[in-house]
Amino acid sequence: MSDISANSIHSLNLTLCGCGWLGQFLVDALPEATITGTTRSQEKADALREKGVTPVLFTLGDDATSLIKQSADNAVILNIPPGRKKAVGDDFTRAMTALATDFLNAGAKKLIFISTTSVFGNAEGDLTVNAPVAPATDSGKVHCDIERFLLAGQDPRVHVVRLAGLVGGSRHPAKFLAGKALDKGEQAVNLVHVSDVVNALICILKEDDSTSTFPPLMQLCSLVHPRRDDYYRWAAEALALPAPQFSAEHNNAADGKKIFSKDCWEALGLTPEYASPFDML
Repeated sequence: MSDISANSIHSLNLTLCGCGWLGQFLVDALPEATITGTTRSQEKADALREKGVTPVLFTLGDDATSLIKQSADNAVILNIPPGRKKAVGDDFTRAMTALATDFLNAGAKKLIFISTTSVFGNAEGDLTVNAPVAPATDSGKVHCDIERFLLAGQDPRVHVVRLAGLVGGSRHPAKFLAGKALDKGEQAVNLVHVSDVVNALICILKEDDSTSTFPPLMQLCSLVHPRRDDYYRWAAEALALPAPQFSAEHNNAADGKKIFSKDCWEALGLTPEYASPFDML
């Protein structure tokens, strides 16, 4: 993996809308940056302040005037997930696109929207960024709509980055799948390590959009796609957890959806450190 030094962009002014799990890693990787970060709770705001972040209490849909003014011409990362506990739809899409528009109209230096490879739904095969989207969940649908809106503007400051399943630190799906009865063991695994994602985002942040050759739409995933049953049995053993049980055994190679991201890593000039899910434990 290319070495992207945080000190090389020590003068970065960044507004991070959504300081959740990924946001915390990004904050830690940019100790010299001036970061404004949004959160919905006072407790998290206090924790952000201790990390040197200027916190702003903000919930998507709130009046964003103060946040926009405070952000001035910062680079902006929009990383507000729609949530899993309630249905999402047009209201979320309208709020996100309005917020993005407000930032751009106010002079944001750059705007990165964190999307998801769930925009592909149940599609199969090697899926590049140009493959047709077919979202099957509410989250996938709203991300797809927001992507289309942002990319239609053809603003060189806008970057859409789709992420495969995020792992890193103490977070790994094998912990949630341990001991469970599962199907679709032949399906391919699509994961990406948070360290590689942070490195990619820093690479985009430091790029001059006026001369950039980065494509406006990118997706990040490991380069290797093992079978789901093989991988999660191995991961459970490595973590000393009960192995998941899969409904059927197959001898064929991994099947189903494979998120192809090699060209995106190459466009960024990066080689992922965690190129295989087997590297992620």
